Amino acid sequence: MADGKSSTQIVLDAVRELQGLGQVATRETVQCMTGLKMGIVDDRLKHLVGEDFIRRAGRGLYVVALKPDNARPISQTRLPDGTVVLDIGDEVLHLTPTEARALGGMLAGAAVQAAQIELGHQATVVNAELALKVRRLESTVDAMRRELRMTDTPQLTLLDVCQANA
Repeated sequence: MADGKSSTQIVLDAVRELQGLGQVATRETVQCMTGLKMGIVDDRLKHLVGEDFIRRAGRGLYVVALKPDNARPISQTRLPDGTVVLDIGDEVLHLTPTEARALGGMLAGAAVQAAQIELGHQATVVNAELALKVRRLESTVDAMRRELRMTDTPQLTLLDVCQANA
């Protein structure tokens, strides 16, 4: 094992790294990143799902399971003079309107990044579903082609032309 890590830890680290990059892990991407045999990757992914370290985000897609992180409660109060009181756990910040706007601008980037990561996850799920549908359609077309090979028809010629242009 690399650096004395177990295959379970190697697979979990790969899933975490992919998620940190805003990607959803698949068995193929984890196998490529780790160099482990596909059977080991499959077994470790199944084990990690069973232990609630990761969860399935769709067919063949994995993300790190969100665990409660003991986040501190956060609240904001706007005072009539424009001052913003920000309570984070036991900490209290008194911000001038200018400071509050500056802080808002800084945190807006994190909010946009989180939204973009979620959109990327959703796009990955939709892409996987569409890829599966395309494979099924290709199988159907191949079966139809085999069936039509028995008779030479104009439809078969059209099918060959369409596939050549794809």
